[in-house]
Amino acid sequence: MWFGRANRLVGRSVVNNRTFLAPLVSLSQRTIAVMAILAFPLASRPAFAAEDLDTQYRFDTWRATQGLPQNTVKAITQTRDGYLWFGTRFGIVRFDGVTFRVFDRVNTRGLTNDNCISIAEEKNGVLWFATWQGVARYTNGAFATRLIGAGKLEDRVYSICAAKQGGIWVATADGLRRLQNGTFTRYSTNDGLRSNLVISVLEDSEETLWVGTAEGLQRRDSASGTYSDAWFSNDLPNKRVQCILKDRAGNLWIGTEAAGIQRRKEGDWTSFTTRDGLPENRVDFITEDHDGNIWIVSGKGELLRLRDGKFTPFGRKEALSDDVVLCVREDREGNLWVGTVFGGLKRVQPRRIQAYSTQEGLGHYDAWSLYECRRGGLWIGTAGGFSLFRNGKIVNYSLEKELRDPKVKSVFEDRAGNLWVGTANAGLRRFTDGKPTAYTHSDGLANDQVNALYEDREGSIWVGTLGGLNRIKNGVLTTYTTKNGLAVDDVRAIHEDHRGTLWIGTYGGGINRFRDGRFTALTMREGLSDNYAWCIYEDKEGVLWIGTENGLNRLKEGRVKWFKTDQGLFDNVANDILEDRQGNLWISCNRGIYRVSKAELNAVADGTAQKVEYVSYGISDGMLSSETNGENQPDACKTLDGRLWFPTTDGVVMIDPDRITLNDLPPPLVIEEILMDRLSLNPNYPAKLEPGRGGVFEIHYTANSLVAPEKVRFRYCLDGCDRNWVEAGNRRVAYYTNLRPGNYTFRVIACNNHGVWNNQGTSFTFLLAPHFYQTWPFYALGSLLVVLVGYGLHWIRLGVVRKIERLEKQHALEKERARIAHEMHDDLGSSLTQIALLSELASRDLPHAERAGEHIGKILTTTREVFRAMDEIVWAVNPRHDTLSSLVDYLSKYAQDFLRPAGIRCRLDLPANLPPYPLTTEERHNLFLTVKEALNNIAKHAAAPVVWFRVALDTTHCIISIEDNGRGFPVGSTRPGGNGLNNMKQRLAVIGGEFKLDSRPGGGTKLELIVQLKQIQRN
Repeated sequence: MWFGRANRLVGRSVVNNRTFLAPLVSLSQRTIAVMAILAFPLASRPAFAAEDLDTQYRFDTWRATQGLPQNTVKAITQTRDGYLWFGTRFGIVRFDGVTFRVFDRVNTRGLTNDNCISIAEEKNGVLWFATWQGVARYTNGAFATRLIGAGKLEDRVYSICAAKQGGIWVATADGLRRLQNGTFTRYSTNDGLRSNLVISVLEDSEETLWVGTAEGLQRRDSASGTYSDAWFSNDLPNKRVQCILKDRAGNLWIGTEAAGIQRRKEGDWTSFTTRDGLPENRVDFITEDHDGNIWIVSGKGELLRLRDGKFTPFGRKEALSDDVVLCVREDREGNLWVGTVFGGLKRVQPRRIQAYSTQEGLGHYDAWSLYECRRGGLWIGTAGGFSLFRNGKIVNYSLEKELRDPKVKSVFEDRAGNLWVGTANAGLRRFTDGKPTAYTHSDGLANDQVNALYEDREGSIWVGTLGGLNRIKNGVLTTYTTKNGLAVDDVRAIHEDHRGTLWIGTYGGGINRFRDGRFTALTMREGLSDNYAWCIYEDKEGVLWIGTENGLNRLKEGRVKWFKTDQGLFDNVANDILEDRQGNLWISCNRGIYRVSKAELNAVADGTAQKVEYVSYGISDGMLSSETNGENQPDACKTLDGRLWFPTTDGVVMIDPDRITLNDLPPPLVIEEILMDRLSLNPNYPAKLEPGRGGVFEIHYTANSLVAPEKVRFRYCLDGCDRNWVEAGNRRVAYYTNLRPGNYTFRVIACNNHGVWNNQGTSFTFLLAPHFYQTWPFYALGSLLVVLVGYGLHWIRLGVVRKIERLEKQHALEKERARIAHEMHDDLGSSLTQIALLSELASRDLPHAERAGEHIGKILTTTREVFRAMDEIVWAVNPRHDTLSSLVDYLSKYAQDFLRPAGIRCRLDLPANLPPYPLTTEERHNLFLTVKEALNNIAKHAAAPVVWFRVALDTTHCIISIEDNGRGFPVGSTRPGGNGLNNMKQRLAVIGGEFKLDSRPGGGTKLELIVQLKQIQRN
C-alpha cells in the first residue's frame, strides 16, 4: 500500500511554496479524472517518503497589549529556574509563559538603565544584564548596577557572557573587560587584541575565550592569557565579527558583517555566503536548536534556518510578518523564542502533530471523513466536497455545481475499488468504472443525509442515514427503521464484530445489535453511559469500545463499563477512537486528542485502579483547531503505516505514534511572592513571624513550562494545616486564613502539558510565633493554676462538707438526745411517778394488807415495764446495734418476750445468715417502733393464738413480715381514735420504706415492712 514510513512532505511544500492545489471543478467534469485516480496502479514508492521529512511550525505572538513594556525585544535567555528573561528598550522582563514581570528604573531599586541589550547567567545563578553603558547584577531578588567608564561613546557595551571561574566578560567599544569579585579588568590591543572594538565574546566549556572584534576572531588561552588569531582574512576589507556560537558538536560558528557565516570544524573553516543561499553576507545572530538546526538572523533582520547545508527563510507566511528579527533562543522544551523590532515576542513551536488545511491546499477547512485509498493516498470528505491527498499533493473535487449542498459527511472505498460519497443533504454517490450511480430518498434510501458507510464481510454496503439503516447487496437496497426494531432512525456508526454480529450506533437510541434479523438495543438502562453513540471500535481481543456524547464505554463479554472525567479521561465526549501498536487508545474530542493506555482503562473497569492517566494534544502541539469532528463514519483513520488521522474543524491532523515526542521535562517550580497579612516574605529563606500574624497567608507560585503553560496543573499542601494535597488546577496562588501559631511548610508540585509531574516541587517553611499566652509554659502554668485553684476549692468544699457533717451530726445527736429525753420523760417518768403514787398508797394502806398487796403488785409490774423501757432505750442508743442482723435479733427476741405474757405463741422464720447491712439509728429506731406498734395491736385487738415473725431478703429488699391468725378487720376501716396504722406508714416513709397491709374479718392480719437494701446500705 502507499503509506510507508513517516514523512512530512506537505510541511516542506508549505515552506518552499510548492504545494499543488488542483482547481475546484464540477464533479461531472472530473469524473474521468476521478476514475483515472482510482484505476492508477500502485505507486512505486510510498506516498510520503522519509527522505522528504520536514518540520512544520506554529507561531504565537506577545506584544505590549499582552504585558510587554514595548514591542522591541533585544535579548532572550532562559535561566536555570526555567524563567525566560527578555531585554527591551524600556525594561527587563521575566516571563513564566503566563505572566510578564517588568523591571525598570522606575519600579526597581538598583536599576539605572532600562535599555537591555544582552543577558548572561553565571553557574551560581547570578544574572547579568548589559545596557549601553554598564551592567546590572540580579541576585536574591535585588538589582545592583555597575557603570563602565564615564558614559562616553567608547564605553559602549555590545555584549556579555558568563565566565566559568565567576564573573562576566564584557565586550565594549574600548576593549574587553572582565568583571570579577566586583573589579573590572581591561584588555586592549596592548594585551594582544587586534582591535579595541570588541563586538562579541564567548567562553566555551573548555574555558577558551573567543573574542570577536572589528578585525576578526581571536582566541584567548586560559592558562597563559595570550591572544591568537582564530579567523582572519587579508582578502576581506571588513572582518568584523558580529556573533559567536559553539554548537553541541563542538563546531564554532561566527557571523560576520561582510563575510557571511564562517564555520570552524575540526580546525578547518567553511564559508556560507550569498552563493550558498544567504540573502546577504551580514549575519548578526546565530543560535542552535536541539535538533542541530542553525538559526541565523541576517543584517536586515530576516530569520533563516540552516539544515543540511540549505537555508530556509521564515517570514510573513510563517507569521513573522515584516518585523525585523533581532535575536533567537531555544528553551529547554524545544520552543524557539524570537525577538523582533516592533513586532513583539514570537514563539515558534515544532508541530508534534502535522496539520493540513486550506493553507496546504485542502478545498475546505472543515473536514468530516477520512479513508485510506487502496491505491495510495487519503480520501478526505469536507464541507466543500471531497479531496485526495497523495504524494504531498491535494486534489479537490467539488459537488457544488451538481448539488445545492456540497457537504460530504462520509467518504468510503470498498474492496472492489468503488468510491462511495455520502452527502449531508443529497444522498449517496457511487463511482464504478467511470460511471456515477446515485442513491437518494426517491431511489429507496431511508434519508438523503448520509451519516455512515460500512462494508461487511460479505461485501454488502451498509448506509446509516438520518431516517434509518440501508443495506445495498447485489444492487438491491433494503431499509431498516424503527418499524423493524431499530431503537431510533438516526444512525451514526456501523461495525461488524469478529463473530459477524452487526452493531449500530444511533443518535439517541444507544447501541443496537443486529443478529439473526433482529435488533436488540443496548442503552443507558443496560449500563451505557449515554444514548448518543456515534463511534464503535473493536480491538484485537474482540472488546468493543464505544464513544458517546457523554463518556467512553467498554463492552466486554456482554457487560458494559463506562469511563468519564471522574475516572481520569481528558473529556467526556469521544468522537473517534483509534489504537496504536503499543496498545494505547487515541481518542478525539471537543478539546483535542488524547492518548490513554488500554491496560489502564481495563484496570479501572476491573476495579483494580481508580483513575487513568492521559496525555493530551492540542493547538500547542500543532493542531490548527482543538475541536475534532465526529458523529459520522468513517471519520478517523489509521493507515497501514500506523499513522493516525483525525478530522477537525480546521483541516486534517496526522499523528505518528512511533515518532511523536512527549514533553518529558518536569516543570521547574518557583515560589514568587509570599504575603503574610500584607507583609512580604523572602521565598528563598525560612521565616519566623512575630506573634499576631497568620490572619491572611497568600502565596504566589509558578511552574516554568513554556510549551503550553495554560495546561500546567498544580497541587499544593500546607503541612500543619492541610491533611491532603489540594488540587489547584491551573491556579497559581493559594490562600490561608486564621493560621494558628506553629511550624508550617508550604509545598507545591506541578505537571506539564503532557502530565509529567515534578513531584519534588518546591517548598517554603515558616514559624508563626505564638503570644506568651499561646506557649506551652503558659499552658502548663495555667493548667497548674487551674489544678491549684481546683484543689483549693476542693479543700474549701471539703471543709464546708465537714462542717455540714459536724452540724448534721450535732443536730442528729441533739435530736437523739431530745428523743431519749422525751421517751425517758414519757415512759420512765410516768412509770416512776406511778411507782411513787403506788408506794404512797401501799404505805397508807399497810394496815389493810389486802389493798397494800394489790398496790405492791402494781409496783412490781410497773417496775418491770420500766426495766423493759430502759432496755429499749439502751439498745436504741448503742451504735453497735446499727446493723440489720442486730435489729432482726432484737426484734425476734422482743416479739417473743412481748407476746408471751399475753398468751400468744410467736413463731420465727429467719434467714440462716443475715448480712451485716449498716443501719442508721433513725432507721433502726423507726423499724423497731413500727414492729412494736404492730405487736401491741395484735396483743390488744387480734385475739390471735399464734403470730408468725418472718424476715426475707433478696438482692434489693429486706421484707419483715408479721402475720397473725386472729379475728382480722376490714382493710380501710379503723377503730375510732386509732392512729396506729398511720403512724407505722409515716415511720416507714421517713426511712424510704414501704408498708403493706392485708386483713379480712375472721382471716387474720398480715403486715409487710419493706425496706430497700441499697437505701439502707447507702445510708
